[in-house]
Amino acid sequence: MNKRIFALALLVGGLSSALAISVKPAASNPLSASAVPGTQAGLPADDGSNAAVRVASACDVPSDRVPLNFLDQAPPFFALNFQPFRVEETSELLIFRNNQYSFTLCRADRTWSVQSLVAEDWDEGAYIPPLLELVLDGLTYGASTRLDIDETTETALFELMVPGRTQPISTVLYDGETIREKGYGAQAGYPAIVEGQAHDGTLWWAMAFEQAEGFSGVATIVKYVPGDDRVTLYQPDELGPAQMTDMVITGQGEDVTLWLGTKYTEEGNPYSPARGLVAYQPEKGTITSYTTANSPLVGAIPFELMQVNDRLWVATGNGVCDVPLQTPDQFNAWDCWRFTAQADLSAIGVELYDSLLATEPAARLTGQSAEVLWVSASKPAFETDAGRRYEVRYDPGFETTVDRGAWQADFGGAYHANEPRGLYWPGAPWHWNGERFVRSHDEIALSFFGGGPSGIGPSEWQDFTVDWNTLRGDFDLLSLTNQETQVRYYSGWVEASVLSPYVVVVPSVWTEPAQPNPLFAIRETLPVEP
Repeated sequence: MNKRIFALALLVGGLSSALAISVKPAASNPLSASAVPGTQAGLPADDGSNAAVRVASACDVPSDRVPLNFLDQAPPFFALNFQPFRVEETSELLIFRNNQYSFTLCRADRTWSVQSLVAEDWDEGAYIPPLLELVLDGLTYGASTRLDIDETTETALFELMVPGRTQPISTVLYDGETIREKGYGAQAGYPAIVEGQAHDGTLWWAMAFEQAEGFSGVATIVKYVPGDDRVTLYQPDELGPAQMTDMVITGQGEDVTLWLGTKYTEEGNPYSPARGLVAYQPEKGTITSYTTANSPLVGAIPFELMQVNDRLWVATGNGVCDVPLQTPDQFNAWDCWRFTAQADLSAIGVELYDSLLATEPAARLTGQSAEVLWVSASKPAFETDAGRRYEVRYDPGFETTVDRGAWQADFGGAYHANEPRGLYWPGAPWHWNGERFVRSHDEIALSFFGGGPSGIGPSEWQDFTVDWNTLRGDFDLLSLTNQETQVRYYSGWVEASVLSPYVVVVPSVWTEPAQPNPLFAIRETLPVEP
């Protein structure tokens, strides 16, 4: 995929709302000598066991297991970072990778392999807004952004250098007064160009911006038609302060469709779900949002998009989907796979705890293997297994009641389009799949400055953490009032020293939701936040 992508780089140890704009590393071959052999998975039915069937591949790819890759001086859950920041296409392969793992699809037989990569350092040089150059009809156009600050407000600007001109066309994207009036924040955040493309005689750019700690922006698409010599802004209200992560353009004329990945940034958390995958037709003013709750999309945040023939590949922090561009609403035509981890179990099983800090085992986990959902530490011990536990799937699960309930709120909205807006409760980061509440990797707020990722459990702190019952486990909602939440959750915790997890790819099979989201009925019984 020939494109230059400019991202908001919020690095561990220095996370803040300050905008760090960095060019992503140049593409390289993930199957080079720096890669170690990987795990290969075929396409069994996803029956909940998540056991990867090992098969031969038509492509020349490795087939050994890849253990979780724990990074020095990073929180242990970074080993489950499957968020891609690069997508590559060859005649044989589709490759989705970050600086820890490479997930490779053999196009001939649709089998997957996983490679472990040597971590690449971001170039921490000058974080200066770069000039993004696009070529149309043999002419080169350069686009950049800046934030002007005076005594009264902050003004985010998009500047386009047109061939033959000595001065750029300068266009206001938003200002601080707009941000405050819309309730998006207290100040205008620094703007950034995420993606730019020349399509059907027109230039398009998708925007992101500094967000959190009071800073924010307005979701914006920029268009320039050389013949008209005019910059046009599209700022659909439906997207509000969502940031774009990537863009693919299809269709012509009034039928032009912009496929957009979206996210928010929160204080201490660089990635939070917004509107998922968005199909936006700017000339018609129509928007369709595909999320984990209303479509087969396996992850909440589409980080990378790539068009291959008449299909759209959507890469999230929880896996990828192959979407038919002509019939995206025919969900049975989507092909999706989850990126996850699993571990083999001993013949006698392992002791299972019903919470992160429990001292006495509550059950024994048996079977051939178990899916690993999360890894947490009971104290800030990142370098070793000391204090670490893995959260694993467990059915029949455990029940718990926590002394935190729910209420209707006047602020904010739902993560997903088919969930009730303005409802605050402990299970809000989970989404309803028609049978249970479930949570993908990229629905977890990392909260580097807020005590770490949060789940369902008591509110008391112990040894710098909370005794969470579950962080990623599926659950049934048994009772929800404004005083307490009662659930049956289908996961448990295992000492890290007794498991050796490895990374796998498993198919995700979408089914029509069997039951309506129970939150719609419960919401009407809850008080409004005082």
